[in-house]
Amino acid sequence: KLALAIAALLIVAVTAIIALQFERTVRMMVSNLGDSGVSLANQIFEQMRFALGRPQANPIQVLRNDPAISSSLRSAQAFTKGVVYARIEGADGILIAGTPLGATDAIPVRPFEQLSGQVGGWWPMGQLRSLWGERTYEISRPIEMNGKPFAVIKVGLSTALIEREVRSTIKGIAPSPSSG
Repeated sequence: KLALAIAALLIVAVTAIIALQFERTVRMMVSNLGDSGVSLANQIFEQMRFALGRPQANPIQVLRNDPAISSSLRSAQAFTKGVVYARIEGADGILIAGTPLGATDAIPVRPFEQLSGQVGGWWPMGQLRSLWGERTYEISRPIEMNGKPFAVIKVGLSTALIEREVRSTIKGIAPSPSSG
């Protein structure tokens, strides 16, 4: 009986450690994804500030024609991990520069804060639910000009890479029938 009790305690302890490590890993992956999106939005903001630093008649046209902004927005999608789109929209929602949504219009986009809140919980299964299946979350940075809403920088982030890593981690943790 003592051996059975010790084995049960050992199983509970190992399960708790695995759950805590899993929770920490998921939280870190989501945090890194968010940090890369915020960093990208900040870089785009600085390029906008530089492009609009000179007096101009039409600031929207300046942003549309700025080669540095266009290049940054295109390369963000191509080279930044997890980025589905990067764009600047006017306060009216019309695209100024960046990636047109196109086919991703059909994909529901959620605020990134929603993902952060879901993985911030203590229950690992709640975290799994928010990462299971490819989802797109958006980081938005509103921009004002002369005290009025002017534009919004939007960065779409996909959980596809995180989902693959989570699935791989679960496969590594869960015992397979061939290993027993």
